[in-house]
Amino acid sequence: MMMFSKFYLLPVAIISCLCMSLYVAQSLTFRGTIDVADGILIYVNLFSFPHHKLNSTPIESRAVYGEQDCFAACTESSQCRSLNFKPVRDANGKSLCQLLDTDKFNLSGSFNASFDFHHYSFTVSTCDGKFSFVFSIG
Repeated sequence: MMMFSKFYLLPVAIISCLCMSLYVAQSLTFRGTIDVADGILIYVNLFSFPHHKLNSTPIESRAVYGEQDCFAACTESSQCRSLNFKPVRDANGKSLCQLLDTDKFNLSGSFNASFDFHHYSFTVSTCDGKFSFVFSIG
């Protein structure tokens, strides 16, 4: 019985180290562009914090048709480090997107639960809640 547990722990330790290495590599490339035949592929790796909002002055607020438009706006802005998205649509069918130049780790005291917003950030301390979004412009 003791021999089985040693053989079981080694692969678990190896897989954990590989996962952490992959996580560190991915966090270094949280967004970017790749030239493709039909145009430019823009990617962004965001981490979702549902029903939370970072209370910080936005660098820009936009009315957008959906989360994808908000993610695209953040990807296009070199200052954007995180965003607040309000999924409830207004009379014109648009949602509020707030681009922020900071994240919940730099302003943890301003990160609060919210019924109205979802927060997305490029950096997190765990692998939970990762959201990847890819879209093409061309």
